[in-house]
Amino acid sequence: MNFIFLGSIILLIQLPLGWTAGYILKVIGFSLCAAGVCELADLCRQQHKINNDDPPVRANGLGGIAVWRTVRRLMSDGYSEKTLPQARLEVLDMLRRSAVVSAAAGAVSAGIAALFEFVLKTSAAALVTGLLGAVNALLAMRLAAGINAFMCENDQPSSGRKQEDRLLFTDNRTDLLRLRDILNKTGICMAVNLLCDIINRTVPSESVQTYAGFMAAISKLTLYVFVITAAVRYYHVRAGFFRMNPDAENDDN
Repeated sequence: MNFIFLGSIILLIQLPLGWTAGYILKVIGFSLCAAGVCELADLCRQQHKINNDDPPVRANGLGGIAVWRTVRRLMSDGYSEKTLPQARLEVLDMLRRSAVVSAAAGAVSAGIAALFEFVLKTSAAALVTGLLGAVNALLAMRLAAGINAFMCENDQPSSGRKQEDRLLFTDNRTDLLRLRDILNKTGICMAVNLLCDIINRTVPSESVQTYAGFMAAISKLTLYVFVITAAVRYYHVRAGFFRMNPDAENDDN
């Protein structure tokens, strides 16, 4: 579980668009999240006493851009039309595949960014790195929101049937809801920062560049305040998770 929280925090960090290190950081974050999702899937199989030799549960597709909505729908179906074990494992498989695909996209982006940063120093570099930065930021927020949505839906009281305490991820669902609120604000701030940064790099107007650069700097400072706040929220969620699942903490250690 430590992998998920560490990877999610890394994904929220936004370095300047022209830096290859920023895309490498995204690859690390996606990879850690993929490893953490696999650990979470193992925990779910243990909770439901599913044998590892049984056929794995596979998800269809990657959940679309708004993956958190797909997660909520699948988890809702788990309380009504499907069995909960299948719904949980199907969602986790979808999130794992999304993390792997995002890591691959980040690796390709890092290669392209390195090419423009160290070899091809052309005017197109600003536009290309701006596009790559926007895509990777979207993938990062998409995955972080999807994982949070899964944990929120898993722990919410269901009107269909009573959730067993042994299946809960944390002992305080409020921490998950607060984390979701911080992630929403972080996503908005990241979008503003990217837009201002791209305008500052591409629009050939000194006055526009001055204003966009100022807004990019302010939004970047605000973004890191939200990242620090999110890290605190992630710590509380992590602590609650290990209080509910002490065996998982022993496995991590």
